[in-house]
Amino acid sequence: MWLIRTSAIFLAFISLIMITFILNLNMRNLYNRKTATIISHFIPYIGKYVAETDADALYEKIGLNTKLDKSLFEQSMIGYSNLVDSELVKKKSILTIIDYTRPSSEKRLYVIDLYSNKLLFNSLVAHGKNTGVEHARYFSNEVGSLKSSIGFFITMGTYDGENGYSLKLRGLEKDINDKAEMRYIVIHGADYVSEDYIKQNGRIGRSWGCPAVPAEIADSLIDTIKGGSPLFIYSNNSEYLNKSKYLNIKTASNQYRHKEPLL
Repeated sequence: MWLIRTSAIFLAFISLIMITFILNLNMRNLYNRKTATIISHFIPYIGKYVAETDADALYEKIGLNTKLDKSLFEQSMIGYSNLVDSELVKKKSILTIIDYTRPSSEKRLYVIDLYSNKLLFNSLVAHGKNTGVEHARYFSNEVGSLKSSIGFFITMGTYDGENGYSLKLRGLEKDINDKAEMRYIVIHGADYVSEDYIKQNGRIGRSWGCPAVPAEIADSLIDTIKGGSPLFIYSNNSEYLNKSKYLNIKTASNQYRHKEPLL
């Protein structure tokens, strides 16, 4: 752990020296365009390394090794870093991840407390009826599609509805999930999200697009993440992964700092 931190600090220090060097050259009218180009291309990789080593250390400390794919956690932290200073994010200590690359019979929802370095929930979670049977394959942002949406969301307020205590979600990505409120995509409890259902059917049941969770933990999970915490619903969709602004490491590397220590 100390080696990772030392390496990150060292590289950050080197990048600062490089920036100072460029400024000094410019002030002396000795600015070399070729040198500057090389250095400017090198600095983002330093930031990327620092961000990844921070995520690596956090991943190990929380104990996610056998539970959550490491590359997915790194992507989630990049998105978190790009979101954390947004006025939308009121609850910066909590990050929720849903991994829709896993079958519905596996626990693929993760609620992480980044300030205390703890995995608070690791749970089953449903996908939409038209998204797939056991595996989530098809996603949509359209009203009436009965499909799940992927991408980054912010949790909002709660209400009591047809599915009981429920949590509203705001989709943050245009044409990807920004119709979540219009579609009534919420987190709620459901009896068909259970180990008993899996024993009988080989998978959990499906929703109309909502990430439904086991009924017995719904209230406590919702109370933990409500009120402005980030949610990342992931699928290995190359088109989305390449264009999402929240997964931009170059912007995240500059914001990979938090008001409270994560390690």
